[in-house]
Amino acid sequence: MHFWKCVLGQNLKKAEQLKNTFKGQQGVMELATRYFSTRGPASIQDFAWWSGLGITQIKKAIAELGDKLQKLENPNSKDKLHPNAALFQIASQSGISSPLPANEKQRAEKGRLHFLAAFDEYLISYKDRTSMLPANFNRQIITVNGMFRPAVAEMGKIIAGWQVENRRNKDGKTGLKIKILPFTALNASAQKQLLKKAEPEALAYARFRQLPLEALQLG
Repeated sequence: MHFWKCVLGQNLKKAEQLKNTFKGQQGVMELATRYFSTRGPASIQDFAWWSGLGITQIKKAIAELGDKLQKLENPNSKDKLHPNAALFQIASQSGISSPLPANEKQRAEKGRLHFLAAFDEYLISYKDRTSMLPANFNRQIITVNGMFRPAVAEMGKIIAGWQVENRRNKDGKTGLKIKILPFTALNASAQKQLLKKAEPEALAYARFRQLPLEALQLG
C-alpha cells in the first residue's frame, strides 16, 4: 500500500507541475501540438470533441502555431465551408516515410487484422469517424448511450466487432473464447478467410492474457 501511495503522490506532483507550466492559452497550444502530432490529420471539431475545449480557444491556438501546422483538405467533406472541411497535422509529419514501399506495405497489412479495445483512441479521438467506421455500421460499435465496443480493424477500416469470454476446457482449466462479430452476413469462404486473418491477433491477445485460446469463431 505504501508503494502505491508513493506512486500516486509522484503522479499528482507531476500533474501539478504540468498544470503550473502550461497555463491558459499556452496550455491550449501545448495540448493542440500533442493532439495534432499524434492524431493528425484531424479537424478542429475532432480536437474540440477530444479535449473539451472551446472552438474559439482552439482556433486561436491554431493561428498561433502558424507554420508548425500543415492544413489539408478533408476528402470526406464536399462542402468547402463546412467546419470539418480543413484538417490539420504537425508539419513535420508530412516528411515521415515508411521503411517499406507503399505497395509492399499494403500487401504486408492486407492479411492482418487488429483487435481494438473498447474506447480505443483510434476511434474515440475523433468526432467524425466515417473514414474508419462506415456510418451505416456505427451503432454496431458505438451504442446510443455513447459506449464504445471492441472493434476489429483491417487496413485502417473497422470491419467487425469482437468479444472475449473465459471458458473452461475439458480439463477444467480456464482459456479464452473469442468471437468475431462481422457487420454483414458472410458466405462460407469469406467466414473461413476472416477467421484465418483473425487467428494471429487472437493468439497474440491470448498470450497477453497468459491464457490458452480455446476457441475462435464468428458470432
